[in-house]
Amino acid sequence: MVVTRDYLEGLNPTCYGEPAAFDYKTERSRAEALADSLKAVFLDVRLVTGEQDANFYANVSFGCGAVRLSLFGKLAVLLHEEACSPDSVAEVARRIEACGFTFVPWHFFGEPFKTRKRINGDLFNQLFDYQ
Repeated sequence: MVVTRDYLEGLNPTCYGEPAAFDYKTERSRAEALADSLKAVFLDVRLVTGEQDANFYANVSFGCGAVRLSLFGKLAVLLHEEACSPDSVAEVARRIEACGFTFVPWHFFGEPFKTRKRINGDLFNQLFDYQ
């Protein structure tokens, strides 16, 4: 799938909690599969789920970054992408796609994750952050 800004903006324009058809059990299994896949190439992979009041349901952290999984559109973003090597970003993106998620490159959100203002209603907030 080719990700466009228009597509992303249409998924959750009101920063509403979760889509009615979201299946936590199925998506948790997919998150576990992604964590297992990343363990093949990175050390210290850790899956965290159970977020509340958020537009995401899981983080899979590893050495240079973390993958955050959105409640919307089976989307995944690499947090701290700027801290990872280009080869690592490419490998993570490949594994995200292989597990059935759509990788959203960070350039859609502008400034790096670590310097952005939080909970401001922007596109990242609509899809990958706390409400």
